[in-house]
Amino acid sequence: MVSMVGKLSRTVAASAASAALIIAAGISPATAVTPTSASGVARTAVAPAAPSCGDTLCLEWERRGGTLGKPIATSSPNVVTLDNGGQSVVVGDRAGNIWALHLSDGSWVGGWPVRTGGIVVDSTPAVFGSGDSARVYVGVGGSASPSKGGIWKIKNNGVVMWKVTPRAHPTQSGTRGVKASVSLGHLRGPSTLDVYAPTMGQLHYALATESGSSIPGFWWVSADSTFSTAALADLYGTGRDYVVTGADSTAGTSYYRSYTNGGALRILKPTGRSGERYPNRGLICERRTNQVVQSSPAVGPVLAGGATGIAFGTGTYYKNQTSTKYIFMVDDRCRDVWKRQLDGATGSSPAMADIMGDGSLDVVIAARVGASTTTVWALDGATGNTLWSSPVSGGVFGSVVTADLGDGYQSVLVPTASGLRILDGRTGELVHAIGGIGLQNSPLVTARPDGTIGVTIAGYVGELSGGRVALRSIVQHYSIPGSDGATVDDAGSWPMFHRDPQLTGTAPLNVD
Repeated sequence: MVSMVGKLSRTVAASAASAALIIAAGISPATAVTPTSASGVARTAVAPAAPSCGDTLCLEWERRGGTLGKPIATSSPNVVTLDNGGQSVVVGDRAGNIWALHLSDGSWVGGWPVRTGGIVVDSTPAVFGSGDSARVYVGVGGSASPSKGGIWKIKNNGVVMWKVTPRAHPTQSGTRGVKASVSLGHLRGPSTLDVYAPTMGQLHYALATESGSSIPGFWWVSADSTFSTAALADLYGTGRDYVVTGADSTAGTSYYRSYTNGGALRILKPTGRSGERYPNRGLICERRTNQVVQSSPAVGPVLAGGATGIAFGTGTYYKNQTSTKYIFMVDDRCRDVWKRQLDGATGSSPAMADIMGDGSLDVVIAARVGASTTTVWALDGATGNTLWSSPVSGGVFGSVVTADLGDGYQSVLVPTASGLRILDGRTGELVHAIGGIGLQNSPLVTARPDGTIGVTIAGYVGELSGGRVALRSIVQHYSIPGSDGATVDDAGSWPMFHRDPQLTGTAPLNVD
């Protein structure tokens, strides 16, 4: 295939532009900065004397820190119990720090942050286990330096257990970093755990979590860069997870297979290229589009009769393409069930949630209309018909999540370049807004020890430095009074990026 250096360069430019837009959107310069260590990461959290409450959320604590100008960006917060301090939030930043903070008070977990030596962490950490057996798996790398990075496994105490540096495909000019998030699942069967990692090169890796060794059939050639986080799902009731992945595509031929400019949604066998003559074979099916697919697919029983559907948006790389504003729903053979043209770009990842409280899943996605405007769309999962659409202020670069705020149905949390918006799931009406923080990722919804729901957001604020505004990382944790934390993991919920701590992107399936 052709070199992807041009595509990666355009991604860098988009990231720089988004930072400027965030400042323009009204992110206020920080009036106070938490003291930092020599590494630039704040060592003490700030908690209000009493929770600072709006009409829906109460701010319990916040932490500001990290390296100025290299804040938390597309890495979304995830939740894991690493020690006896209860649940913690883990998230990466662009200075190469992987944070781990106790959700109770924002204090640091012992041994953290973990540092990559300055290599960007735009990937959301995937986690498995609890306490001494907890492990964090994360992709390392970014578009600005695509030849650096790989896949890391980290112990609960911050010790790096293994690092895998992907090989570079000859046509990718040394590209090997992992900007998409990794996913954890059961490609070899229910008794094993594997990590699936798409790279910014042409190769996808599937590794045994215990050793970091490639499992049979991998690496696999995708024939272009991948920025979409794969969903892992036992689509056919075999006891093994299949890979559902978005893809970029550039016109050309690779291993006797032709590709066109655009992208694709692909379903790959858990055995990858095993038994195949060429390393880009092993697909169950694919659905091609004329736009890159950098939206991370969502999988769930959303179709008629509870059948499995796969929802995905696209991206913005190729200009003036019809698929740029489309969301697609396909079945488990990549056949179109429905597709909808929206009013903005659909690079944001969709969520599947019970927003109507009727026991069925629908699809919610945020479409970026402009630099400071987003429309959130709620679509019937089976038909694609519009349930509601609501404009919100702030451009969207991350993805929506959902939570039951005490109403018996899921409401929608929307991250934007100028703060968090919460919409009523049944009507799309704005319930609450948090400003003064830039978000390019997804919020995290958790159950708090007091029985209520907690919401954690991680992004950046503007800080004056040398007469100019630069970006500083910030993590905030809120409680929702009157909510029921027991609803966080309901089958109809989508409480974090790619739904669960393993980042499977899959709601519980009805598979015979």
